[in-house]
This record gives sequence, structure tokens and C-alpha cells, in this order.
Amino acid sequence: MEFQQEGESSTQYEDSMATTQPLPAGLSDVQEMVLAILPIPSAALSIFGSTCIIYMSLRSRTQKTWTPYTRLLMGMSICDIVSSMTLAVAAFMRPQDSGRVWTFGSEATCSAIGLLTQFSYSGLFYNSMLSLYFLLSTRFKLKNHIIAKRFEPLMHFLSLGFPIVTAIVGAVMGVYSTTTSELGCWVNDFPRGCIGEECRSITIGWYYFGMPFLISFAIIGLSNVSILIFVRGKTRSRRSRSGGRDS
Repeated sequence: MEFQQEGESSTQYEDSMATTQPLPAGLSDVQEMVLAILPIPSAALSIFGSTCIIYMSLRSRTQKTWTPYTRLLMGMSICDIVSSMTLAVAAFMRPQDSGRVWTFGSEATCSAIGLLTQFSYSGLFYNSMLSLYFLLSTRFKLKNHIIAKRFEPLMHFLSLGFPIVTAIVGAVMGVYSTTTSELGCWVNDFPRGCIGEECRSITIGWYYFGMPFLISFAIIGLSNVSILIFVRGKTRSRRSRSGGRDS
């Protein structure tokens, strides 16, 4: 009887774990196949564009010294290549037992995709750092050598440090799993088999992407608005001076 009860309990446990696996949200197999293929063309174009930027930057180095802008653009392009490659293969690297079509991966490949997805958010940070660079060089008129010495190391550290640390910590903790809303793997179903308030995925996702996104968006927006106000003020000042000379 004890063996029978243990067998029944193990069967119930396996059934409960199977029910926690993310299932397609009302999508047919054909629709999932289309969604799996759609990111590939855009990813290929993005990789081509970023590769061209890297090539032109490397070629220009023989003619002139790189500026902070060039190095930041290089960093963003490299991160974009990683992000695009991850996006292109993410749907196929999900575990085969996830109940999704065209899945050839395992828990290990899913965790790797989650890690690369988290790291790819470094491109978002580099976007905000480029906006800061334009603000410093345009609004505050700082020279490139001053930006390179005082600000650029911190820009690269923030852009790469946070995504790398959170990506590795997430992989070690095992927070990456097949997502229900996207064709890939990221923070989901943690702890495994959790229900309702037991799940920490939303909280971790907020710290991993939500807050960094809002901060980066604020930096980009405030920098661009500040530059716009500065340029408009300069334009009006020149117009008023030219009008005074004409009169």
C-alpha cells in the first residue's frame, strides 16, 4: 500500500508539474510557426546594419582617433548583434517538453536564451548613454577628451555591468523559463510550479527590465528635451541678432 501511495503521489506531482508548463495562448501550430519565423528577417537586417557600423568604425580608426561617440556606438552595435541573434533562435531553443511547436532545446538552452536576452538589454543602456553624450557635448559643450576621461568609463560600466550581473545571477538562481507571452525564455515560473502570490517572476522582471527601462527612457527623454530647448534658444538668439542688424 505504501508503494502504491508513493506511486500515486509521484504521478500527481508529475501531472501538477505538467500543468504548470506554459501553453500556447490560443494560438494554432501554424500561427506559432509563423511567429517563430517572423523575427528572423528583422534580426538578419539588424545584424547586417550593426556589422556595417562596426566595420566602418574599425576602418575609420586607421584614419582618425576614435571619439567617445564611436566607442559607445561600437558597444551598442555589438550588443545589438547579440540581441538579434538571440531573438532569431529563441523560439527554437525552448525545451521540447514545453508543449510548443518547433522546439529543439532543453532547460539548459532555455536558461542560456534567458541569460542572453537579459544581457541584450545592454543595448537599451547604450542608447541612453549616447543621449547623455549628445547632451554633454551639445548642451554643456564638453570636449571629447574630457568626456572620455570623466564620463565614458562609467557609461560603459553601467551599460554592461548591470545586464551582465543580472543575467548571470538569474541563470544561477534558475529564474529563466519558457514564457507564455513571448516565443522565448526569460524570467518566468519562479520558483518552479509556483501559484499566485508564491511566484516572484513579476517582481524579478520589474527589477531586471522594468526599472532599467523607465530610467533609460527618462534619460533619453530628458536629454533630448534639454538639447531641443538649448538649440531652439540658440536659434532664436541668432534670429534676433540678425534681425537687429538688418534694422
